[in-house]
Amino acid sequence: SVTATNASAAVANKLVRPGATENFTGSGWIAGETVTPSFKDSAGTVTPGTALTVPAGGALSGSIGIPAAAATGAGQVILTGSTSGAVPTDVTVLGQPTLAAAPSSGGPGTVVGLTGHDWDPNATVAVSGVDATNNPVGAPVTLTADATGHLAGNYTVPGTAIAAIGAAELVNGVPS
Repeated sequence: SVTATNASAAVANKLVRPGATENFTGSGWIAGETVTPSFKDSAGTVTPGTALTVPAGGALSGSIGIPAAAATGAGQVILTGSTSGAVPTDVTVLGQPTLAAAPSSGGPGTVVGLTGHDWDPNATVAVSGVDATNNPVGAPVTLTADATGHLAGNYTVPGTAIAAIGAAELVNGVPS
C-alpha cells in the first residue's frame, strides 16, 4: 500500500549564527515514523541531529545545533522521515558583524556614513568613537539593524580625538 504524506517543516529563525541552536516544528508526518533532523551549511557539510519518533497526530518539534564551524551563507535544516523523505527549510548562517565607514578619516564635526551586515535582525547597535586603547569617546549613536541584519546610519566625529569608530550590539541596554 502507498501512504500519502503532507509532511512540512518550519524553523524558528531564518537567520542563524554558528554555535546557536535552531528550533523546528513539523506537521503532516506519519505517526510512528522516525524523523532525523540535520543541518547542511553552504559548503555542503551535513551535521545530523537526534532522531525523533512522530507522535499520533503527525506534529513534531525539536532542535538542532548549528555547528560552531558552520560555513556562512545559505544553509538548510532538513527533516528526513523514514517514510516521508526529506523536507528542507532554508536558513542563512550569519558571519561576524561588520561596520564600514565613509569617509574613513576626518576631524571634529565630520559626518561619517556607516554601513554593516551580519548583525542580529532588528538589533540595537551602539556606535561611538574609541581611543587608542578601545575605550569609548563621546556619546554613542544607536542604530537599528533591519530584519536581514543590515545596518546603516551616520556618526558625527566628536571634538575629542578618536582613533577609530567601534560598534557593539546592545542586549537589554548593555553592550554584548
